Amino acid sequence: VFDSTVQEGTYIAQNTYDPERGFLQVKKYLQLPVGEEGEEIVYPAVQFDLYRTYVDNAGAKQPSNTGTPGEHVATQTWTSAQVEDAAQNADAEGIVSTILTFENLPLYAPNGSPYTYTIVEVKEGFLEGYDTWAAQDDVKAETLKTEANRGYQVSDLTPTKYQYENGQLQTDANGQPLKPEDGENRVHATFLNERDSDHATLTLTGKKVWADFDNALGLR
Repeated sequence: VFDSTVQEGTYIAQNTYDPERGFLQVKKYLQLPVGEEGEEIVYPAVQFDLYRTYVDNAGAKQPSNTGTPGEHVATQTWTSAQVEDAAQNADAEGIVSTILTFENLPLYAPNGSPYTYTIVEVKEGFLEGYDTWAAQDDVKAETLKTEANRGYQVSDLTPTKYQYENGQLQTDANGQPLKPEDGENRVHATFLNERDSDHATLTLTGKKVWADFDNALGLR
């Protein structure tokens, strides 16, 4: 977790927190809403938040009492424009999919305890009015849709470690960390959204009153 260096000409050792790092990938299935004939289809954006926790030296989970699944680490968004592009390859059920990646995630806290990560799909302002199913690993959409998987977060996730050699992170020609040979296809969590068939609707009624000043303009 720490790199140790000794200052030249002294016996002073300096430890620098530099944990091994990895990545998490989330697969997202989204069933697009079907508009009526002549009605414009709205392509919703999708957002995920990533949180982490660890166990301190007293055996307690940290951070605690935050009102969230842990310390917020990062956010990934599948934008409305990207969803619209993906719609060109929607399947017969109108389902599109993508994989979003959280990169450069420390595997260990400063005390040496492994970090545990949680992925949460943001509902407010994004997919309100949609049902959500979620589970660990790479799961097919038709398998994921069960009552046991109903929810919008997946916990107890461990990142897949990048390639290291003799303790050194291996990178490509662009300086990006190298994933294991099968890393590009590794999915740690899968989410599915479908429009809620019972979503609330609102009916507006009104009365039109036309004041023409006793037909002063002769328009009746």
